[in-house]
Amino acid sequence: NDDESTVYYSTEGTLEITMLDMENGLVKGTFEGTLSDVFGEADDIEMTNGVFDNIQIVTDNPENTASAIINGEDFNANLYPVVVINNQYQINLKNADTGQTITLYLPEEITTGSAIVGNGQSLENYSARYSFTNGQGDEVTYYTQGSGEIVIDSFSNDIVSGTFSFDVVNSVGNTISIMEGEFTIDVSF
Repeated sequence: NDDESTVYYSTEGTLEITMLDMENGLVKGTFEGTLSDVFGEADDIEMTNGVFDNIQIVTDNPENTASAIINGEDFNANLYPVVVINNQYQINLKNADTGQTITLYLPEEITTGSAIVGNGQSLENYSARYSFTNGQGDEVTYYTQGSGEIVIDSFSNDIVSGTFSFDVVNSVGNTISIMEGEFTIDVSF
């Protein structure tokens, strides 16, 4: 029995829906891909021949939404994975079509109000990062550096909503502006 658990995230792979029955609320399909340790300490895990069959779809939860303007271009998320690591929510606002992800870091004890964003590279509470896949298939990551803000408008029944606006910087000093961000996310597990 391990005292510490390793947390993995998907770095590449495919998910194929082979049956979607909205009338009965069921889905089935296949998946494969690579999982990487969030802290880069453990070996990658290769998943092959993954199958899910007759999984119940629950649609009575509030709909997750997130949008922003990234360097003047509209961004709309369509995937919303949430994890809790080291007493901190990592809320991923991902557009699966473009490969762009805005990750918001919030303390597990979320309170309403405004917070100045901290250093996203050190994963401070109320910080963020922005990542995308470049033309060579590499993930490029930008981090907040202590400017901008995340505003929590409400947190009730595991639904958090708010706004954000900040700049992110990469390792060579290039800056990307993320403005007019809005989100409503179910953080329950």
